[in-house]
Amino acid sequence: MAGSIQSLWVRESTNESTHEKVDEFAQIYSREFDYVWETVRRLGARARDQEDLVHDVFLRVHGSLGTFDHARPMRPWLFGIAFRVVSEERRSGRNRFEVNREDHEFVSSEHTPEQIAMASEARVKVNAAVARLPSEQQFVFVAHELCDVSIADLVELAGVPLNTLYSRLRLARVAFANALHEIVGVEVNP
Repeated sequence: MAGSIQSLWVRESTNESTHEKVDEFAQIYSREFDYVWETVRRLGARARDQEDLVHDVFLRVHGSLGTFDHARPMRPWLFGIAFRVVSEERRSGRNRFEVNREDHEFVSSEHTPEQIAMASEARVKVNAAVARLPSEQQFVFVAHELCDVSIADLVELAGVPLNTLYSRLRLARVAFANALHEIVGVEVNP
């Protein structure tokens, strides 16, 4: 499907820079799709919304590809876009009146049902703890702890001083440990 979209777009324009842009976007999409999907999931998006949100992320990537500084790493930039897309979805209120139910995942049969249930339960608890963090802390915690974005990259991405990010990360770790303690009932060291 992506190949047919790409060829349709290329047929509409013979501009060489358009060909390069299409090729660059196709490479980014194929190389970073799993990262963006995992980032959206880790940011607490519901399973039924993840596909749409990942699509929205890549629409924004396509639209702002011309502003990306190729001297910088790609993933922190993608993380920033994903964070904004997920944050906007939360603030939109579209889901305010839906009945909240647990999302279910399809899992391979490599694990026993008990292992699958335990992993799913743990994921729900971690996501609930992350969701309790204030957005500034959630941003730095998910980016650094779960998506391996360096603090140096986050300084540029967030536009805040280095020490502020370290402070937010420290506070986020404490808040996460406290939230997990409330949810699980076991003390967790930050």
